Amino acid sequence: MANEMDESVEPLVFAPDIITPPFASTVEDGFLISASAATVSFIIGWRVEIWFSGESYMYYPTDFNPGPYSRMNFYFPRNLIPAGRKFHFEVDYQYGIFNSPWALSGDLTMTLPKPVITNVIYSGGAVRIEGRNGVFGARMMVWEGLGSHLFDADIAPDGSWTRSISMSLTPRKGFPFTAQQSNDSGLSEYADNYFIDILPPKPVITGAETSPDGYLTVHGTNGYRNAQIKIWREGGTDGVLFIVDNPSEGAWTVSDTRRRWVFPPQKHSITAQQFFYLDSAYADTYEFYVLPPTPVITQVEISSDGYLTVHGSNGYPNAQIKIWRQGGTDGVLFSGTISSAGPWTVSDTNRRWIFPPHPKHVILAQQYFNLDSAYSSEFEFEVRPPKPEITPPASPIGLKQTLDVTNIGLNAETLKMLRSGIEVPGSFTGTGSSRTFTPSQNWLSGSNTVSLVQIVGGVSSDPSEPCTFTVSLEAPEISGPTTPSSPRPTFAGKGVDGATVDVVQHHFASPILATATVENGQWTATLAESRPDLPAGSFLVTAMQTLDGFSSGWFTPAFEIKVKPPKPVITPPTETVAPNQSLTITRVYSGAATVALFDEHNLSVAGEFSGTGAVRTFTPAEEWVTGSHTVKAKQAVAAVDSDFSEECTFIVEEQGERPEIPTFELPRAGTATSTRPDIRVKGSPDALITVKLVGAEVLCSAKADPTGVLEFRVASALEPGRIDLEVKQKASGPDSGWSEAHTFVVNAPPKTPKIRNPRGSTTPVIIISGEGETRGSIKIRHEKEPEETEIAIVEGFRNWSWKATEPWSKGSYAIVAQQVDEGDHSGWSEPARTFDVIDARYGIRDGGRVLGQPVVEEKQSVLLRVQVMSGITGEPSAGVQVQWRLKGGDDVLATTETGPDGWANYRYLPGTEGLHEVLADITNDNDGVAMSWLFEVTALLHDEWAQEARLYLDGALVDLAKDDIVLLRGKPYSLELRVNSGSRLIGSPVILQDQWGAEEAGLRFDPAIGVPRLVEEGKPVVWSISFNEGDGAYFGLNLTCPLLSDWPLPGKVETVDFAKVVDLVFIGNPKVFVFGGEPAYPCIGGLYRIKVRPSANSPLLGKSVKLQLSPEAAPLGVFTSPPGSYQKMVEGGVEWALDCHSSVESGAFSIGLRVSDWDVKDLDLSMCLGHNKVKVVAWSPPSQDVPGGKWKYGAFVRSVGTELKASGVPVTIDVSGVVSQGSTNSNGYIEVEYDDGQSARLEFHNRYDGSSVFSPE
Repeated sequence: MANEMDESVEPLVFAPDIITPPFASTVEDGFLISASAATVSFIIGWRVEIWFSGESYMYYPTDFNPGPYSRMNFYFPRNLIPAGRKFHFEVDYQYGIFNSPWALSGDLTMTLPKPVITNVIYSGGAVRIEGRNGVFGARMMVWEGLGSHLFDADIAPDGSWTRSISMSLTPRKGFPFTAQQSNDSGLSEYADNYFIDILPPKPVITGAETSPDGYLTVHGTNGYRNAQIKIWREGGTDGVLFIVDNPSEGAWTVSDTRRRWVFPPQKHSITAQQFFYLDSAYADTYEFYVLPPTPVITQVEISSDGYLTVHGSNGYPNAQIKIWRQGGTDGVLFSGTISSAGPWTVSDTNRRWIFPPHPKHVILAQQYFNLDSAYSSEFEFEVRPPKPEITPPASPIGLKQTLDVTNIGLNAETLKMLRSGIEVPGSFTGTGSSRTFTPSQNWLSGSNTVSLVQIVGGVSSDPSEPCTFTVSLEAPEISGPTTPSSPRPTFAGKGVDGATVDVVQHHFASPILATATVENGQWTATLAESRPDLPAGSFLVTAMQTLDGFSSGWFTPAFEIKVKPPKPVITPPTETVAPNQSLTITRVYSGAATVALFDEHNLSVAGEFSGTGAVRTFTPAEEWVTGSHTVKAKQAVAAVDSDFSEECTFIVEEQGERPEIPTFELPRAGTATSTRPDIRVKGSPDALITVKLVGAEVLCSAKADPTGVLEFRVASALEPGRIDLEVKQKASGPDSGWSEAHTFVVNAPPKTPKIRNPRGSTTPVIIISGEGETRGSIKIRHEKEPEETEIAIVEGFRNWSWKATEPWSKGSYAIVAQQVDEGDHSGWSEPARTFDVIDARYGIRDGGRVLGQPVVEEKQSVLLRVQVMSGITGEPSAGVQVQWRLKGGDDVLATTETGPDGWANYRYLPGTEGLHEVLADITNDNDGVAMSWLFEVTALLHDEWAQEARLYLDGALVDLAKDDIVLLRGKPYSLELRVNSGSRLIGSPVILQDQWGAEEAGLRFDPAIGVPRLVEEGKPVVWSISFNEGDGAYFGLNLTCPLLSDWPLPGKVETVDFAKVVDLVFIGNPKVFVFGGEPAYPCIGGLYRIKVRPSANSPLLGKSVKLQLSPEAAPLGVFTSPPGSYQKMVEGGVEWALDCHSSVESGAFSIGLRVSDWDVKDLDLSMCLGHNKVKVVAWSPPSQDVPGGKWKYGAFVRSVGTELKASGVPVTIDVSGVVSQGSTNSNGYIEVEYDDGQSARLEFHNRYDGSSVFSPE
């Protein structure tokens, strides 16, 4: 110890204060010595001297702060003092060259240090613990918190300690570890708790398998009893696949019992966890392959040409089935993709491998879906040749009748025809799958039953189905003559060799006309010499054959031969003849013979034959022209022509002049007529005039009247379409020759009209309506009444109606209708329209046509419309409730109300395809009197047109699910059919048709509807739509094509109401004006900015519009600027200047709005020009200078803009509450008189902006 009484120590310096450890305390190895000192001097260093067992150890701490106040920290050197021993230390500090007095610690006792746990690992059922602050040679005990002693650890010389030991700990969160060391000196403090989570052991996956339908089962080890096993995909996709409790220790098996995840055939990677309070670590990734299920072959089929079809089971959806030979020879023979699980069938559709007849073929199957399955079991089968077929002949057959056999294999080695198991001698001819069997001997008489087998590749087929036939001598065949022959023909045909053939006239077994013997299957026989010539015309013959005493039946059907009549003879005329020379023809066969004359070029010569019998006279239709003529004749009997006669040549000499060719007066060229038109021709007086169809029959040949006119009505109806007539005339000399063709058109007769209303029950006020054509008239009559007694005749329209002038009596009625037009008429409508007349508050006047076929998948609806009328007046009734329901059902689909026009509308949305019958029922509002209208709606499931094309209106897709086609009257449109690329419509025509009402609505199409349009790749089919006059609102178009069903296109026409789509304002004037509404009041001399503003979604947006003044404006000095020019309508509106600056007098005019390229009947806005904005320039104060003691009061007004005297200004005059109206005079002055005691008040009205000017109070 230092000398504490050293006189060199500064007496004012004190020993330092020891802060830690406490004086004479117990300390742990490595404890902290902390001291401080304060002095007037500057402390520059510290010393610590340790005393143990008479030895001292000096240390110079460096952890201090120098200065007048200093604090020092110093850690006691470890392992210097053994645990349990006593020691002490002293501390001083240095200031300048001096040291302070020593501070003493007192006797200290070194204890064991408190251990520190630095790491604990629990894995695989083993614990590894690491720590420090151990005392080498001491015992380090590890505890579970302050509970059970677990094990001892080994302490290294450096004080670190560790231990690894196998032991099982129960999984839990925050398992506490602590430690305590001991030696002879005693026990240390417990180490601070070290918490770790004891996880369940990491499971190990040892195997995985799937059920046939793909659900997973997993096997593993290292399971923890009562833990939950979780199965995951590698990477955690889809989260936990399934969780299963594991009650056992070690090995485990879990399955997806809830069948949530199908593992399709492919490579899969999974992992596992187990949970017992905590999740374990993930198991090592386990990879496995799910193979498609092994297919099973259950049956095979072989086509007649040897191609294989295989049936099986255990198929996997969308897998590819592969068929192999045993051993894999030739690779995959064929494959096919199956759509569903279970049974499957695949065929060699590419026809690559023929399976010839063979006693043993072996195949296997495999299926592929991402991976190949295992091979199926081998399937053995025998391929037998196909069972042949014998085409049964029609019994009875001939003695050596051949048999046709089919279904013969390509490599058939042997064919055997069997009868009672014994081969029938004969031969087979032909190749391919069909052969012909010819017996070497005659078939047995009577019944024969045969069958056929074929042998291919040494394998015999099953016998064919038995073929039974009876044998008899068949009738011979007659095959000639096939061309017209002479009256002594030669017959020919086929028969049985050696048979005798007799030919007779049909229906006459005798006499025999000809006899022959059959040789090599053929026979010929000429008409016997004993028989006379056969008659000209058609002659029917038949034949039978006889052999060995057996006779056949007669040949049927009878054979027709054509027998020529003899050649006629023309009696040559004298060498020179007149132009109208007739010719005589002799040797005409009979009165039934038809004679014709031909020129040398075999062209028919027009004319008439007269006479009967064997001699005829020919008169030419036109006179022979001058010169040489060569003619010949032939005759026909029963459409059998003779040969031409010998030619006859004669010479015609000129005689006289030809008359002029007549002219047609009726019908006029190019006009349309009925099928029996009136024809009028103008020629020469009393001439023979002939009118005929060009190149056809004569319509009339008669004398003209003394004025040269021939008029007649065609007797037989002409065919509808183009008609060409020609005419000639003849007097005493030559004829005029034929005129040029006169052309007109014959209309088709009217179609039978339809009656649409009334139906069912109706009121006594009868309205009959229906559909017809816009032509002629419609006749209506009671069914049982004569045709001449009509109920009414109405003008013919496509939609016609008639209202009875008097009520009909109650009862049952049946009516029919007919359309007539210029002598033509339709049939009467069938069946008759029946109805009952009853008393009712309301009746149904009409029902709209069902114009669409809604598509269920597109959620399309169809508009149904019904019109209700008063049962008393027949006029449309508003406010009537109409219930809509399905026929036969009680549920009301909807209830709608009729409008002012009596119509009630309902859009029906079908839920299924097919026919829907919808009733519009007014019974509820009809005082219980049942009254309804039936609509038949045909709904389609799919829109087959949508697969091929789309329809656009002005570039916007036509979507019938949103609305029908809507057209604004007068606005031009473009309707486009845009065809999809590769559509089957390409190259096909499409036709747009007027299904109903388009013509009445005034729609005009270019090209016209009804004209076929060819669909071309990449080109839309376009129709331009404009408007004619029309008032229809609803219409139906129909798009047709040979490849698709018709596409109905319902639509409606809406009239633009300018009062609703635009308004007009004067800038600065609060009043708003609408076209067709109240007038505007501009001022004389005024200059205004006016704006036309569109409403939201106005159809005028984007259109070019202009203002147009009425003719009255210019004389008044009123103009617009810019004058007469179009401006594009935008959302904010467009402006013009209204210039009234030059106006000097009042007047009226109007402004109209015009839309470019839009044929719309717009409305005008009336304008009243005048002094419409005034001010009072002088008030005449009340004065009593009126005779009779009355008072007067007045005012002068002038126009605000021009200062002109404002005449005609409306004024409200109020005299003590009595109000009257007046106006200013030509000087702009108004004056009012009133009695004494009364008061007067004036109000001047500014019509321009609605403001007023009042007299002073």
